Amino acid sequence: MLSSTNLSDARFQVLAENMPRNLRTIDVSRNPNLTLKSYRVLADTVSKVKAFNFEGNAMGDEACQVVCDMVIKLSTVTSLNLSKCSITDTGASHLACLISSSNTLRVLLLHWNKIRSKGACSLAKAMRSTHSLQIFDSSFNAFGSNRVAAKKWAKTFKVNVSLIHVDLSFNQFKVDDIRLLGEGLKLNHRILGIHLMGNEASVDELGFVTPEKTLDQASLHVFTRIPGKDTRSHERR
Repeated sequence: MLSSTNLSDARFQVLAENMPRNLRTIDVSRNPNLTLKSYRVLADTVSKVKAFNFEGNAMGDEACQVVCDMVIKLSTVTSLNLSKCSITDTGASHLACLISSSNTLRVLLLHWNKIRSKGACSLAKAMRSTHSLQIFDSSFNAFGSNRVAAKKWAKTFKVNVSLIHVDLSFNQFKVDDIRLLGEGLKLNHRILGIHLMGNEASVDELGFVTPEKTLDQASLHVFTRIPGKDTRSHERR
């Protein structure tokens, strides 16, 4: 467990070179001092890892590409947390490549990044071909900065066969965007949890998405990110 240990590149290189070869989970989250050099060292060192947690590392797009290439090469990773990693639309294109290429990745967490409509479209397109990804959290981004993203995600919801939980909370989706997403979700009978808090929408107890212009501001501060056990009205059942 190396989370929140103020790792430097020099210290991380020593640790990486001495990691057990049978290590299955690597958690170096909340170590924002790590640079591109450390991620390259890690990519050259690990094997058979199933889960990576880089949350809070502010790695940026170039390091994100290194991580995505590493995960594709490993072909063993089932869970990847790149939340709060300062990833933009450029990094989203690398993530899209990962989603399309991986047959093992089941959980991808991307909350609190800087992904806007262009990146959201890249991710949506990749989601149409994946048969492995089940849990996707991209809350607190800006997917709705352009309406085209909602159209792409509506199409994705219609054809995707693997997603079970999706969190698109706080993504600047407007009423018209939510209407499009709702039409796509009507044809999806696999998704069990859909989170849309902080957008102009509500989800009723039957799982139907409804555009809603007026939001209850008091409720915006209380929400559950996936995967969770909350069964309140913003989850699809």
